[in-house]
Amino acid sequence: MPRTPLLHPDEYFRERAPGLSFGRALTIALVVSLLTTAAIGAVGWQFSQAIDTTVTVENENRPPEWVCEQNGDDWPGCGQSETRQLNLGDELWDRFVGLLPVVFLSTLVGWVVVGGLLHVLSRGGDSGTFGDTLAVTAWGGVPMLVESAVGLLAAMRVIRETTFSQNPEALLQQVQGLQSFLDLPLAIGVGLLVAGWQLFVWRAGLEHARGLDSDVARGVAGLVALVVFLLGVVG
Repeated sequence: MPRTPLLHPDEYFRERAPGLSFGRALTIALVVSLLTTAAIGAVGWQFSQAIDTTVTVENENRPPEWVCEQNGDDWPGCGQSETRQLNLGDELWDRFVGLLPVVFLSTLVGWVVVGGLLHVLSRGGDSGTFGDTLAVTAWGGVPMLVESAVGLLAAMRVIRETTFSQNPEALLQQVQGLQSFLDLPLAIGVGLLVAGWQLFVWRAGLEHARGLDSDVARGVAGLVALVVFLLGVVG
């Protein structure tokens, strides 16, 4: 008996569904969210280490000039310089750190939303609960780690091959030019591979966990996999 449905989904779900473990599904969703977040964080760290550009910005810790003029340099903060040096690499990393919780939570929310869509579209089945559908959805989310891994490797290659400018304006143009680490054909190819794998897993899961006819389950799984793929391309 296979331990996961990633390669033999029919055998896996036939033996276990309905009544799939929600605890295991939640664990899988958490692991996928964590690894996806870690991949985004690794990209941000690589970027921040590659950028060593500094700019002069206003010192936000110094009070307004009129306060210092009225109270002199003895007033708290008035003895500080009016400007400070800001390292753009450090600033970029701070932005990424703030983004990571959003990535983690949005991945979990995406699991529930996709699960809800699969559950509604498979309502013609005569068995299974929403928990069963979430379990099927979670297993279908594992292939998305392939996209994360490919994206991480592509990012490392681009960062390694790029010499980032010391000029802030030129650096901004460089960063804006790196809208995607993957060439569009490669991104579409990887996305289609993942979508096909998801269809493979979800079709079997819906058939056995929700009691759908095989063709109906394939249609539902294919439609949702296509929607996820298109959202990934647009995003």
